[in-house]
Amino acid sequence: MHLGEEIRVKREAMGLSLEELAHQLGVPSWKVANWEVNQEYPSEEQLRNLTTILGKLEEDVAHPSPTLDWSFIYTLLYLFVCVAVLISIVFWW
Repeated sequence: MHLGEEIRVKREAMGLSLEELAHQLGVPSWKVANWEVNQEYPSEEQLRNLTTILGKLEEDVAHPSPTLDWSFIYTLLYLFVCVAVLISIVFWW
């Protein structure tokens, strides 16, 4: 289960609306909505406050592994191909 889904499930189980949870956390309700659909991730302080209000979050959910930045890998691959083409042009002449 992703963090956003767990926040939503626990919030609904406690009978809290988005606005009520946001008010308790001191954040706008759109921020909680973004967390629940995994568009944003709460800060460490916000996570601590969430666990105080909602209860313990799963360990792997509370501390997700970093995501891989594919745009960086594609850029490196593009540069590698460009260098390979340039080297082959130099050796063919």
